[in-house]
Amino acid sequence: MTPAVIHAASYRLDGHDPALKKTLEAAVNNLSAIVKWSFLQTGVLFLLQLLENWLEEKEVFFASFITKAVGVAWNLVTFLMLPVIMLEHNGIIRGVERSWQLFKKSWGEQVVGTVGFDLQGLIIFIPFTIAAIMLAVTMDTLQAGIYTFLGGIGLMQVISSGLHGVWQAALYHYALSKQSPADFIENDFSTAFKSKLIRHRR
Repeated sequence: MTPAVIHAASYRLDGHDPALKKTLEAAVNNLSAIVKWSFLQTGVLFLLQLLENWLEEKEVFFASFITKAVGVAWNLVTFLMLPVIMLEHNGIIRGVERSWQLFKKSWGEQVVGTVGFDLQGLIIFIPFTIAAIMLAVTMDTLQAGIYTFLGGIGLMQVISSGLHGVWQAALYHYALSKQSPADFIENDFSTAFKSKLIRHRR
């Protein structure tokens, strides 16, 4: 879903109305690279888990923190990988290099914006959790609560995936031009970055 959203959002940011046919064609044309990227991501996560287990066996302090820090760094560096695949039609190796280049141009905006979208997903999830607990208590059955909880998780995943796709497309355009896309409020990106710098200096 995310690759299709990225392509449609990018098309809209370029001033065109996204077409379902072109979006699906773009996803199909880049399917091989998308699948390879998914396998690479899974492989990286697996290797990080192996590394964490090995460090814990060696009784290395902060083993979990070390591997999670590496994982966060990897996710940040490759955050624009899907836009690079969908919009530049790059392969995996060149795509990682290109994503790293774009990351260096927009790392501040990327971090601030990604955290913001994650918080929005959490806000969407909270009401479903409360509703699930209330249903389970008032109806004296776990089934209704479980269904509501699972429905909330599914909805959160769909909305979060869509929001991340739009954000990745917008950030990709911003990294290229250093200008806020037309459909975003002027200074949305630069203001977020400046506020981050101000907090850091304090």
